[in-house]
Amino acid sequence: IRFSRLSTGQGLSQTQAAEIVQDDQGFMWFGTQYGLDRYDGYEFKVFMHDPARASSLSCVYIHSLFKDRSGTLWVGCDQFLDRFDRVHETFAHYRIVAGNAATYVSQISQDRKGILWLATGSGLFGLNPDTHQLVHYAHDPSNPSSLGSNNVQYTLEDRSGRFWIADGDEVEEFDRESGRVLSRVRLNEGIRTVSFYEDHLGVFWITYITSSPSSGLVVLDRSRHRLISYSIYDQRSGRN
Repeated sequence: IRFSRLSTGQGLSQTQAAEIVQDDQGFMWFGTQYGLDRYDGYEFKVFMHDPARASSLSCVYIHSLFKDRSGTLWVGCDQFLDRFDRVHETFAHYRIVAGNAATYVSQISQDRKGILWLATGSGLFGLNPDTHQLVHYAHDPSNPSSLGSNNVQYTLEDRSGRFWIADGDEVEEFDRESGRVLSRVRLNEGIRTVSFYEDHLGVFWITYITSSPSSGLVVLDRSRHRLISYSIYDQRSGRN
């Protein structure tokens, strides 16, 4: 296996590419801390924020990237969710607001009805791409069925149609029709990042990193509402 390195010398706008997506045309897209980069296998084209152009990218720092089932590319920016028009190479902007403050989208998923689900530090947002209708779900201390935390990090609809959220230190099953949390499973204390993955056998994997020097790999047993832990502790070295 051989690797070629693509850096600023080859046209990458910034070296930290935390988000990567391939579109239906085969282009590779890289979300960086200084622009959105498109790579065709030979050279980069960089999309940047231009204050003089309302249809340019709305931000500098890219927080998330997602290609929906129609092939449309969505970009999580500082205060907006941007939709890329590949014909005109312009961006439409959807302002994501909780209360009076705008927030950024850290992760995007799509359910079988086509609704985009946006994970933010101010709760969960659902966006209908056809009607542009935006709904917001937040933690309510007086409502035990509301989200456990506004710090939503990850969302996923599983193959059976059940919808899952990682917020705070928990994983929750969420009913999108009623806006209620149906069940909760605690992951760990001081969760910093979480991600979900359902494999081809339907196994629901969760990885997480905590604020302490530790991380975890678990399987969510959805029938019993419990976690099955897998150790990544190396007995020889004594390290994770």
